Amino acid sequence: MHRIDSSTATPDNRFTEGDPTIPVPATTVTDDWLNAVQEELIAILAAANVTPDKANNAQVLAAIQRLIADKTGIAKVGVNGLVNPDGVTIKIDATGKISVVQSDKYDLGEFYYFRHPTLKPGFAPLQGGLISGVYQGKNITEWPIWEYLQTADGQLLLKTEAEWHAMTTAIWHTNADGTTVGWDGIGGAPYYVQDLGAGTLRMPDVRGMYAEAAGFDSLGVGALMATVRNATGGISSDRRVFVSTRQGCVTTTLYETAFRAVACPRLSCRIDLSLVMPTGAVLPSPLGRSGLRYLGSLHHDAG
Repeated sequence: MHRIDSSTATPDNRFTEGDPTIPVPATTVTDDWLNAVQEELIAILAAANVTPDKANNAQVLAAIQRLIADKTGIAKVGVNGLVNPDGVTIKIDATGKISVVQSDKYDLGEFYYFRHPTLKPGFAPLQGGLISGVYQGKNITEWPIWEYLQTADGQLLLKTEAEWHAMTTAIWHTNADGTTVGWDGIGGAPYYVQDLGAGTLRMPDVRGMYAEAAGFDSLGVGALMATVRNATGGISSDRRVFVSTRQGCVTTTLYETAFRAVACPRLSCRIDLSLVMPTGAVLPSPLGRSGLRYLGSLHHDAG
């Protein structure tokens, strides 16, 4: 591709209609420039395997759409009314929004919500740990996830206990001596389950949503799960001494000065009461869990 470079082009290689009164001639369109433009457009069609059609003036657009759709890792878009191989028709509204979007690996909506009863490759069965104290009656201690699950979108992530257990296909099995072996089969139902009366929320996976299928998290298989309320901080006090001067009287022989020390108390306090939902990598050690149980900070654990 190149800019027009004929003898009648402007100094900056552009077209001009000319002006006979000056006179300036109009730009002559050369065959090499027209051929360059033609071949640039033909190259787009060829890359998309589109055969040039003299009667079709929308082939460049179609070719670009095909090239974008075939690009690995980019969400596919299509022409309004196009029927996909799975029978889903693409719909584009007046604002240009596309109602059907497909990636090159997963359906984006389902993958985001992680709502499948069976696992996709690369994921482990979900534990379903119970989190306590997440609902305490519309006050400032209520967890944001609880609020979200009351919305229309949040309801898509909720299932009852009966539905959860009915869909679970993964079974944890152990040796006779109690040592863990692994998951028997794959599955697990990654849904949230709320208990309004108890104020509890069963999480899809407190070991980490994206645990690898073949391995397990840093605590090992069967590790206890916990909900820990972070209550850290401290109170300290001290006394600071400030020195002030009091000038006395002046005599014939000396200037009399007295010093006075004043003690001022100081009190400082710091505290952190944030809620912590630990993953497998940050759960307390067995020794730490014992201390938490003693202090009443460990609400629930589930294997």
